[in-house]
Amino acid sequence: MTSPMSDRLSKFLQHEIDQINNHLPKKVLSLKAIEKMEKPGVYLRDGTFNDIEPKEIERIKNLIPDQFKGQVRLPIIITRRRDLGRGAYTVGSSDPNLYVILSLFDELQDYKRWKTKKREINVLYRYQLRKIRKEYPTSTVVAFT
Repeated sequence: MTSPMSDRLSKFLQHEIDQINNHLPKKVLSLKAIEKMEKPGVYLRDGTFNDIEPKEIERIKNLIPDQFKGQVRLPIIITRRRDLGRGAYTVGSSDPNLYVILSLFDELQDYKRWKTKKREINVLYRYQLRKIRKEYPTSTVVAFT
């Protein structure tokens, strides 16, 4: 049984987390949908529009085989995972999103071969996050839990 005080604290903490994550998209879009947009981007929870740079879209398109491009979701959400340790992050949404991010750090095989050998959980760390945000500043976003 929870006390009224702990319920209020939980609600307060959830509200604060929601406020911290106002920069997240209301809805992520497929790479195919974003390619068709005159001005590529997504609306954020706070109501602003986040442009996604065409050069980043092109770079991502070149990494992923055509039949998997519908599975890429932009912006790629990288979630801070305190349950996995200090400064730990994971990539959400789909295998193609994870492949795009991991390709910054390793010479990966082509996507189809990589997919058959990938690990179940891939943890990224704070030092890697800097490179990700430098290479994909408009097509990635960090979420906090």
